[in-house]
Amino acid sequence: MKKKSLFSIAIALIAVLVGGGVYMAVFGNTKTVGTFSLTDYSDFIERFPSEIVLGSIDSAQLAREKAETVWIDIYGESVKDRKPYHVDFDDESQVWLVQGSLPKHRDGGVPHILIQRSDGKVLAVWHTK
Repeated sequence: MKKKSLFSIAIALIAVLVGGGVYMAVFGNTKTVGTFSLTDYSDFIERFPSEIVLGSIDSAQLAREKAETVWIDIYGESVKDRKPYHVDFDDESQVWLVQGSLPKHRDGGVPHILIQRSDGKVLAVWHTK
């Protein structure tokens, strides 16, 4: 009888763990990728050009990581205070836009970066005030 109870508890525990994992995979991912149009950023490309090349960037997560690396080099470690980073992608031009964020009711600026997907060429990098 004890073996049946232990077996039932183990099965129930596994079901809860698997169910929780599936739920988090489907509903718990808040790191979605938005969309934008690169043409809306032509002025920023003119005003804040860059010669940095990061290599191919095939995921939003890699875009976040590379953006943070560039921002730390330029602005210092304090850019980490601008998390979470928001990622948008322009399908037509194949360019990532990564932007920092501010807590609600807080003044200040955030870092921005435009990165080509294919080779990681940074088209522009800037920080708002």
